[in-house]
Amino acid sequence: MATPEQRFSELSQMKYSKQAEWFINAYWMDLKNAGATTVYNYMKKFEELDTLSDKRLGAEGNELDVFWSAKFLESFDQTMSAIARKQALKEIDNDNNGCMSLLEYLVWKFKKGIEATVNAPQGVSDELIAAQAALKQVEEALASVRKALADLAKLEAELVQAIAALKAEQDAYNAKCNALQEKIDNPATSGMQKAKANNELAQLKSEDPLPLRRAK
Repeated sequence: MATPEQRFSELSQMKYSKQAEWFINAYWMDLKNAGATTVYNYMKKFEELDTLSDKRLGAEGNELDVFWSAKFLESFDQTMSAIARKQALKEIDNDNNGCMSLLEYLVWKFKKGIEATVNAPQGVSDELIAAQAALKQVEEALASVRKALADLAKLEAELVQAIAALKAEQDAYNAKCNALQEKIDNPATSGMQKAKANNELAQLKSEDPLPLRRAK
């Protein structure tokens, strides 16, 4: 049967994302969302630096050599002196292979034990399931609200267009009536022209000015 140290070394051979997943599942109650985000940021930095290393494995890698491990510590533990950084790397390197896996760093950074990490349950906690379900409900509710707002904006635009069209039709109707009335009231208009204008105005007013009448 493998010892905790041997099992930990095996876990350190997994790619970075799997190491991060193991650690988050193991210590979810301690980490919660903020801590999990921090672990994720560490993981992305490991992948970034691995891409720059000789191995160039990126997300498929599992550990950084001494040089890139030091670069990592410079990024997240900037207050360390060079001597302290060298000592930290020695403490972090659990299997003494001269490299730093993400899991080795996380155990050191969060002050967790090797045996506790290896034996930690990997099932998803009820609290995490509830949080994920609540998040899904919120996302669905937001989607419904966004759709309702979009539909409302569309209806509002259509209403504005309809009101503008009715106003334009009303203005044209009023302008035509006013023009005929001015012709009738103008002393210079001949009797025949006045009679014609009166007839046109009467017909215009007797007509059903749809859709204006229905809209009022």
